[in-house]
Amino acid sequence: MSPKRKKFRQLAEKRVDRTLAAIRSIGSLSNADIYEWEQQEIDQIMNAIREALAVTEMRFDNPVARGSHRFKLTPEIELPDDISP
Repeated sequence: MSPKRKKFRQLAEKRVDRTLAAIRSIGSLSNADIYEWEQQEIDQIMNAIREALAVTEMRFDNPVARGSHRFKLTPEIELPDDISP
């Protein structure tokens, strides 16, 4: 096995393990006894994950393709007390 291939395999295993652990950690946010969320926030999280995965797949097809940005939930809009959702 070439040194480049060996390095790829070592790093891929570590990075995929870390990624899977991070995804499981996000799943822990679904515990309604501890957290409260809006469906819009969940949709934003899932869309960000899907987009990052799609960009990663494209990079293997086209190694010069880049896509990088930090995830941020959109600000919560406060409704006046006399208006209910």
